[in-house]
Amino acid sequence: SIEDLAQVVRELKTVNPDAKVSVKVPAVPDIGIIATGIAKSGADIVTVSGYDGGTGAARQHALRRAGLPAEIGVVEAHRALVRSGLRDRVELWCDGGMKSALDIVKMLCLGADRVGFGTLAMVAIGCTICRGCQLDTCHVGIATQIESIAEATERGMKRFEPQELDRAVAQLERFFGAMRADLARIVASLGLVTVRDLVGRSDLLRQVRARDRLDLAALLEPAGETVSAGALVTAGALAAVADEPLSSAHRFVGTAGSGSLARARIGGTLPIPQVTPIRTGSVAGNGFGAYLTDGMALDLGGGAQDGAAKTALGGTVTILKAPNAAGTFVDGGVGKCFAYGAQRGRFFVQGGADARACIRLSGALVVLGGDLGGFAFEYMTAGTAVVLGDPGRWICSGMSGGIVFVRVDATRGIDPAGIHARLAKGAKVHVGPPRESELPELRELLAGYGRALLGSGQDDDADVVRTLAHAARTAFLAIRPGGEIVDQTVSTE
Repeated sequence: SIEDLAQVVRELKTVNPDAKVSVKVPAVPDIGIIATGIAKSGADIVTVSGYDGGTGAARQHALRRAGLPAEIGVVEAHRALVRSGLRDRVELWCDGGMKSALDIVKMLCLGADRVGFGTLAMVAIGCTICRGCQLDTCHVGIATQIESIAEATERGMKRFEPQELDRAVAQLERFFGAMRADLARIVASLGLVTVRDLVGRSDLLRQVRARDRLDLAALLEPAGETVSAGALVTAGALAAVADEPLSSAHRFVGTAGSGSLARARIGGTLPIPQVTPIRTGSVAGNGFGAYLTDGMALDLGGGAQDGAAKTALGGTVTILKAPNAAGTFVDGGVGKCFAYGAQRGRFFVQGGADARACIRLSGALVVLGGDLGGFAFEYMTAGTAVVLGDPGRWICSGMSGGIVFVRVDATRGIDPAGIHARLAKGAKVHVGPPRESELPELRELLAGYGRALLGSGQDDDADVVRTLAHAARTAFLAIRPGGEIVDQTVSTE
């Protein structure tokens, strides 16, 4: 939704106020309305992707039948932004099937500010367009994690040529250098000075073919003058105050501090680690600890809404239950997409997690003490997750790395057969006992979670976790990726 997009944009600009946020959308019906919504969300760039493009992993029906031409998408987006007085707020980029300098000129005249190339750049460094990017068997070393001929031979590949970075860079430089020269020639022949002078100049275009079958007059009408809308108003970063409770209105707590720490490191200073304790009983809004970095530790008693710890690059987030008026510890849960795309860091959650926890987890360490809402660990590539409750249905779709430990509980059907029943149809994983080499990390994560429970006064729960750590070899089952990343006959779109 546009509200979710606006939140993501605000999170990104909170962690880095200088960031330029680009939102890419396909050319589809009502693309003008969509582009207007993106501009209103605070994004800086709208990228319209036409139907002529498509990655090598795209399905045939998507390549042939999905989307509209980039020309229609760019014109509709450009006109809608002009009518809404928003054209000066955003840049309009486009891609999808662009092949020449003449294509660039046409798209700029129709309203685009920039034109992107995907497949063409891959071809320039050796792509043979074999349409097998998703198989991890690219024989020219582009769309694969195979790095050597020996590794390719071991995988049974008959042909493999690893990419050489210097050679690939030189090929791209020569190719786009020639395209730049061709573009400069066309611009000069039109009597213009820079490519910026082409933007929105649809009056320079003429239809020269297929006039008896297709009338492009409406497409080539000028959009009119752009109405100035003034400067964007950006919201200030929220500061977490230790002695005040949080509410759903407090979003992105810890994000601004993470951005400041990251910029300080780039500037050569290494700030001391900082802990931001939040008062017990708080329920933080969306994005709690989003884009967290090393040196930040957020401790929260209560709960957090959607997007907590998303895209974290380090730090620690601890979300535990809090005592209610009767002294009973309750909640401690998180909303949707917890730790989405987290690359580093350590995250403890005592309560449950809503749908899509740890999607695209890429190296972070996570302990989830409650039940999960489904679709967890999709496209996980690295990291370790420990689940003490029910992992939920449809888990581990597209999982290609990392490991998930699930606590055995036969009374709830959480055993080898039960976990297999919970796997997504597109999951290609192995389920078995923890290996000896994996036990130290599992026990260390449980020990850290137990210490957090002790610190919050939950001694009984800490004792349970300590017992599980001692019996980790039999108390848990491990889910690991199989040899094939995903069954390509099963759609995960």
